[in-house]
Amino acid sequence: MSNLATQTDKFSLEKEGNIAVLTIKTSEKINQFCGESLNELSQILTELEKDDSIGVLIFTGVGKAFVAGANIKQMVEMDQQKGEDLSKLGQSVFNQVENLDFITIAAINGIAVGGGCELSLACDYRIASETAQLGQPEISIGTIPGWGGCYRLPRLIGYKNARDMIFTGKFVSSREAQEIGLVDAVTAPEELINEAKKLAQPLLEKSRLTLKYAKKALRAGLDLTKEEAMLEERKLFGLSFASEDKKEGMTAFLEKRKPVFNSSQLQ
Repeated sequence: MSNLATQTDKFSLEKEGNIAVLTIKTSEKINQFCGESLNELSQILTELEKDDSIGVLIFTGVGKAFVAGANIKQMVEMDQQKGEDLSKLGQSVFNQVENLDFITIAAINGIAVGGGCELSLACDYRIASETAQLGQPEISIGTIPGWGGCYRLPRLIGYKNARDMIFTGKFVSSREAQEIGLVDAVTAPEELINEAKKLAQPLLEKSRLTLKYAKKALRAGLDLTKEEAMLEERKLFGLSFASEDKKEGMTAFLEKRKPVFNSSQLQ
């Protein structure tokens, strides 16, 4: 593994096989993000990307919150330029989350509002505790989601549901979040991390390289024109044919056995 410290003041990292769990602990009372914690998260992600053994990264929090948004005390005196700079930083870090080569799971242990909800939106999967609440309440403090929420939320749950959450600033329970497609599953608080790891297990059996290509193709389908997305899919499909994993997968199928993928060779 890289030389990443497993414990900092704001984050802790644990590894179990090919699964990494990154726990957010930016505050003793309730987790919040600020410029310093966003920059630290970005540095951690950069180091994790160097670790070829990681197949799935799970984000979670401690205490009552997954992440309860940004630090309002730090934002209250910010002017327009500083607000744009903060938005640019948050968008950049959450784009980094979204574009990680490995699979990401948000294990939402408690309140995930504002930037916390936006972090979960950047993940591939979201599992919530029965006690969790999610929301984009920025409208109630005189602003709007600025770290990708206005872009990702309607693509995940549709314009109508996203409109209602962003216009009213309401919180939704984990069960309601599941009903509208904001989270994939709801579980008891004490089972949250175990359920996230269960979700990870079948993904770890797949080719990490092919999962990387699949993520890119899916994102292209959301963000590009039909012609551009089809071209990207065609390129990625072709790249998969150049991999050892494609040969192993097809050979295993023909031989009626389970494939053994070797995706340390990320391209």
